[in-house]
Amino acid sequence: MGTNRKDRIIWLDYVYQQQKQRVFAAKGTPIKSVMCECALRKLLKEPLDKWMESECKGAVMLDHIDNNHKNNNPKNHQALCRSHNFLKNPPINKRDRTSYANRKIKRLDHSHERTRERRHKSSQVIVNQYQSDGQPAIVRYKELEKNLTCEPLAIRFIKRIMAKRHEIKYKDLIDSIAFASHCSQQTASRYLDKQCAPIGGNYKIDYINGDKMVLRRGKDEYEQRPTDLSSNQIDS
Repeated sequence: MGTNRKDRIIWLDYVYQQQKQRVFAAKGTPIKSVMCECALRKLLKEPLDKWMESECKGAVMLDHIDNNHKNNNPKNHQALCRSHNFLKNPPINKRDRTSYANRKIKRLDHSHERTRERRHKSSQVIVNQYQSDGQPAIVRYKELEKNLTCEPLAIRFIKRIMAKRHEIKYKDLIDSIAFASHCSQQTASRYLDKQCAPIGGNYKIDYINGDKMVLRRGKDEYEQRPTDLSSNQIDS
């Protein structure tokens, strides 16, 4: 219908009031509920269209008389059962195949369809890049796909944990990262080592009383790190 459910209920009630007046004027008795236009015409012995000759089946719904869903004039509405609505507005026939094909192309232009196609193309490119490697392409792609998902979770978790404390045991943090980002402990250690890089890392690894610890870098240590790695600021 192209409209919300609340409006359809209001318009269907308007159709029901019109049907009550028609039946009361012809028969002198009211009707209890909204009827299909075909059944109403049979009751009032009014002329029928060719598609109205079959029996009514299914729930009664609102229909546009001129098939223009943007024309919401109350006089353009009528009630039809599901069966007669299908006969009046068939979804596809031999003469309408070209327009149906155009509608299908238009449906594929939705944003979620474009996103799905873009992801499929990018994944296919990645798989093709790994075809020449010794490891099967599908295995390499699955590992890369999991890495792209888990690493951002691990980095956010590390920042959240280290924001609350100055130091933490390396082993405890590895176990927590693996649990939070759904990866192995070996993969979690790689993520943490990247964050503890000697140059550019936000954290550092040190030994305190024989325990391997992860510490936040001090403000002075952060300022001493070179900002431009292409320059000769790094001591040999």
